Amino acid sequence: MGSPVSRIGADRRATGVLLRPAHSEDCHRVWTWRNDDESRRASFDSELIPLERHEAWFRDTLSRADRRLYVVLEDGRESGAVRLDISKDEAEVSIHLAPECRGRGLGTMALRALTDQAFGSLGLDRLVARVKASNSASRRAFLAAGFVVAHEDNVIRLVRSRRDMKGNTFAYLLLTGPKRWRARLANSLRGTAVWRMVRPVYRACSPVWANPVTSALSGAIRRRLYSIDPRGYWQLEGGRKYLEDEAFLLGPGSMSEKQGRFLAEEIQASGAKNVLEVGCGYGRMLKELSRNLGSRLCGADFSESQLIAGREYMAPVAIPLVLADAAQGLPFRSASFDLVYTQGCLMHVPPPQNKAFQSELARVSRQYVVHTEEFADSVHTFAHDLEGHYRALGYRLLKKIPYPLSPPGQGLTFQVFEKQKTSPDASCTS
Repeated sequence: MGSPVSRIGADRRATGVLLRPAHSEDCHRVWTWRNDDESRRASFDSELIPLERHEAWFRDTLSRADRRLYVVLEDGRESGAVRLDISKDEAEVSIHLAPECRGRGLGTMALRALTDQAFGSLGLDRLVARVKASNSASRRAFLAAGFVVAHEDNVIRLVRSRRDMKGNTFAYLLLTGPKRWRARLANSLRGTAVWRMVRPVYRACSPVWANPVTSALSGAIRRRLYSIDPRGYWQLEGGRKYLEDEAFLLGPGSMSEKQGRFLAEEIQASGAKNVLEVGCGYGRMLKELSRNLGSRLCGADFSESQLIAGREYMAPVAIPLVLADAAQGLPFRSASFDLVYTQGCLMHVPPPQNKAFQSELARVSRQYVVHTEEFADSVHTFAHDLEGHYRALGYRLLKKIPYPLSPPGQGLTFQVFEKQKTSPDASCTS
């Protein structure tokens, strides 16, 4: 696999990353990176590689059609190397970073750039990587770059497929299609002569689907579909259309501004200087916080479509956005942030994933975890026991109030959890 590629901290971040094909002049620097002590500990072959052997391997690599070696450039400076070993429509990924470039998110950014290259100009369908179970930094970097764990033992196998970027269209249509098609049809016909004829028929037939038995059965099936792949759902649901729909729901900017000021006041009262939003979507709350806070902000979300929309929505504000699924692991060091919060996110995480999700928030938080959530069971919302689980993680409930700025049709609760100075007894852990 290679070096422990990334343990993202809260204060030093990689900025711009490009990949260029390696050439013969890169031979010595790649050898130096590979033979670094930390790189060798993370590699499956931990022996020092003699320069003569490396030079032969390097010449062979540059001449092979089934291998691609790229040098990672951070702001124009050579900072590492990534490699694809290609077999048909699949490739195995390897990465080594320069020792001075680790711990700043560079590995994740390099892996994302490599993914774009693999699924773009190279036309590959799948990427795989192998990581030592002890190499938690590399695991988090791959997860933050959109890979998922396929097998976990002494060696962790991670994969990423081109189709993962698209989501399950069939399941998504079953979840959202009928209701939206019905609404669009009604809106297009309303007020017309056809509508006056169709409406009585529609009302007469509605008991067929609008009855407790049908609704319960349909709801259970759709809930199951969502729970199987929530990330795929949000990959398709997120983006510019979601941004527009939410803007319509909230109305003119006043609601977002009020919510931003409310959260900013709570964060200011806590004294938090480094703040992470998990499930940031397109960055609505982050943008509002940037107007009201001097704290360092960061966002994470598992939907690429949301983050792509977010970078456009928040411009010219430059807030780091990280692709990561908290239920699988966040690419940050423990206690990286003074405060971690979610706003209408955790309620969409199905059990039992919510426990891993909350555990990651507790791990990367130095002091506070804040939630603004509604916990009611529906097709894609879930009731969770926050207090019990956070108690087991060593947090206490500091504040709980009805959220005064809930959108129409929702009843959100605002909760603040504070890390206790002493950990709970082992018998209390989950």
